[in-house]
Amino acid sequence: KIQSISKLTSLVIAAPLKNQFLTQLIKVVIFSNIIDWRTEAQLDESNLPTNLKYHSFKHLAEFMQNEKIKKLKHLKSLSIIIKEKVSHWADRELNRPKGWEDLC
Repeated sequence: KIQSISKLTSLVIAAPLKNQFLTQLIKVVIFSNIIDWRTEAQLDESNLPTNLKYHSFKHLAEFMQNEKIKKLKHLKSLSIIIKEKVSHWADRELNRPKGWEDLC
């Protein structure tokens, strides 16, 4: 039997718990965040309290995929900028009035 607990901030589910048990737990314990790593099940968000932020494995996987897509877009843009900078650097002209000794 679950006893009443006043307030916890977050719950991370990393074990194959049943939804029925978790629903009962949420009624007794006040959580602000739940991170659910279970791949085979997820809680019905319509039955959760409104102030509770629920992140299912599916949601987290979609978020990571979207971040990966954003990163690839940025890498393509940066690659173009780097190639332009390298080309500009390679094509530059240097004026060395004293010859090569001014490099030392």
